[in-house]
Amino acid sequence: MMLRRTGLVVAVCSMALLAACSSGPEATVKGFYKALDAGKTDTAKGYLSAQITEMLGNGKLDMALAEGAKNMADCGGLDKVEVTLSGEGEVRRGSAAISFKGDCPAKNDDVMLVQENDAWKIGIGK
Repeated sequence: MMLRRTGLVVAVCSMALLAACSSGPEATVKGFYKALDAGKTDTAKGYLSAQITEMLGNGKLDMALAEGAKNMADCGGLDKVEVTLSGEGEVRRGSAAISFKGDCPAKNDDVMLVQENDAWKIGIGK
């Protein structure tokens, strides 16, 4: 019984560490592009800051995300996302180098991230 509890504690701690490692600003950027690649525009929207949603409105934002997902599919899907960020505190700026499985050329997107309610979100760069 004691061994079973120890195993459960180790499993829970491991999951907590994994969640902590996957919730940083780089993971936010990668998660956004992976969601678009999978056609999960609602999931992708969850990575965006409230400022973007308020500025564009849900209708325009949904259309833009659907177009992004279609463009990614037309390029054969996502191959790799490499994120480079700098900054401290609640704001990070940098770039995302995106490569595709198909014939589309790789691209670099400028990214800015902000913390909202203890979560990293993609914001509007200024």
